[in-house]
Amino acid sequence: MIEKNLASSVGIIGRSYSDPGNERVKFCTDLITDISTLNKRNKSFLKEFNDGISRVTGRFIIRDGLIARDIPNLEARIPLDGEFDDFSLVYLGINSFTRMEDKFLIAAEVSMAKSIDDNIKTISYNNAIKRIKDKGFSVVSGNVLKDIDPNNIIELYNEAYKGSYTFDLTHENVTNLLNNPNNIKAVVVNSDGKVVSIGVAEVSKCSLSGRDFRFAELSDAATYDSYKRMGLYTATSSALMQRLAEEDIDLIYGEARACHKGVNLVCRRSGRNFYGLLNKHCKISGEKDINEFGPYENLNVWAVTGSKLKKIMEMDN
Repeated sequence: MIEKNLASSVGIIGRSYSDPGNERVKFCTDLITDISTLNKRNKSFLKEFNDGISRVTGRFIIRDGLIARDIPNLEARIPLDGEFDDFSLVYLGINSFTRMEDKFLIAAEVSMAKSIDDNIKTISYNNAIKRIKDKGFSVVSGNVLKDIDPNNIIELYNEAYKGSYTFDLTHENVTNLLNNPNNIKAVVVNSDGKVVSIGVAEVSKCSLSGRDFRFAELSDAATYDSYKRMGLYTATSSALMQRLAEEDIDLIYGEARACHKGVNLVCRRSGRNFYGLLNKHCKISGEKDINEFGPYENLNVWAVTGSKLKKIMEMDN
């Protein structure tokens, strides 16, 4: 078991690891093809709890034939398509009784997410980026952004998340995030050359029935308070989606703070749909439209398959 506060949202593919900063254990992207393995995985969750662990969560790829069963601890399910249309990406999660969200608050957050999903349309990525450029900003995206000052990004994250984030905001962690060639970054830069908004797509792959399944998690988005509600987050999301559409990506997903309406609106406008809620998933903070209590927050899962993203791009051009 690795005891490390990773600067990664995807985690360690095919392995579990301890995330002490969020007092949880994570299992990341294992393949489950039979009911026996599924039952063993669910039972193994209970063995992970101790004084420092109050949540165990896993992201798995499961054959759809198993989904028809009543899967214990199922929090979200994303059906895949194309050559993987007989599989779904699912989240399983179980919490200690001290880390359970109020069921009425969850109902309110799910209702808000479903309403956004049903009523908000996908935007034009080109128009979203153009609007920001017309305001005098630059939008830069790429795999390695070596010219960006890590201290700028550390300050940005600390302000956006009020000092509480899913990984330690050290100079080393943020530098690795910016320079990791497996990640696609998009930033908005003001006229003074300062990054005022950022978004990251962490690209990974795993073997699925002898084929490479490539997926990207959209994460680590932040905007300075004084630049919010200007469309900057929408612009970085649009730039990331354009980049990902050029890649051979099978699934794009992300986890958004369930209590904050604005971030969920951007998820839907980026072309993604709502697939479930993760109960008290991690320690994170920021603006709230629904008043969650305590250090842990619920996250909504939003996703779009690569084939659907390419169709969105065709309509946008």
